[in-house]
Amino acid sequence: MTDVHVDTAQARFAVRAVGNPGGPVVVALHGFADHPATFDALGRHLAAHGYVTVAPYLRGHAPSPLDGGPSLSAHAADLHALVDELSPDRPVLLIGHGEGAWVVHQALGRGMKAHKVVALGAAGPDVVQHLMRRDPRVAWSMRHVLLPRMGSWGRRRILGSDAQAITALWDRWSPGYRPQTEHMERIAATFRSSGSGPLGLLDLASAEPGSAVARESTLCLMGENDAAVPPHLLPGRHSMLTGRRSTLSGAHMRVLPGVGHFPHLEAPEVTFDAITQWFAQP
Repeated sequence: MTDVHVDTAQARFAVRAVGNPGGPVVVALHGFADHPATFDALGRHLAAHGYVTVAPYLRGHAPSPLDGGPSLSAHAADLHALVDELSPDRPVLLIGHGEGAWVVHQALGRGMKAHKVVALGAAGPDVVQHLMRRDPRVAWSMRHVLLPRMGSWGRRRILGSDAQAITALWDRWSPGYRPQTEHMERIAATFRSSGSGPLGLLDLASAEPGSAVARESTLCLMGENDAAVPPHLLPGRHSMLTGRRSTLSGAHMRVLPGVGHFPHLEAPEVTFDAITQWFAQP
């Protein structure tokens, strides 16, 4: 994928993009402590099937704007503006990983249209808080969501960290998975140049009630060994993307055996095939 810029009504965003212009547009959103390059291999796969994949650097992540007070609501407005610019005449396809799926959920709740949605390793913000209260293992694994409430010391523990510290985060979320060192270095470099901007993805206070997106349009792919969002602890299948308050009460779910929090990196073949088949459905 190639780094380019997209001008929108909100701001000018840096994105990674691949595919032939004119194909259906897929917008893929990274989660916390990740980078748009997380979707490079998936983007190439989708390009081979005729799609154009755009993975933005979300607000608060250099080289996209660092101003504007990043929050889930701000990210949702940014996504809506990107979609309006990239595909004004037909609904897009959306992919969100982790907190990136929270942004998708917020944007859909504000009336943005999408043909198909894929949530990777994600549950709604209210469900994450429910799990943290219910299970101390999840609370420990997901303690990064408390960063916005911490002082400068706590924030420096993550946002001023090196690739080794980022890798430790990933180790908690996907036990046994060893990500590429180059990718960890890329994430750490983004953090060092972005200040506190990445914390906007953890702004649970701005999360709004679930969207009215039709349940049959959403596919949730979860890892069996996901320590951040353990599938077996979720209070209901409808919680994958949208949370208990949503009208999405039964999104299609698939749990991948032997996989942790990053299905698109840990099991690319099965994940890519599932996404391609989902997008091809009417």
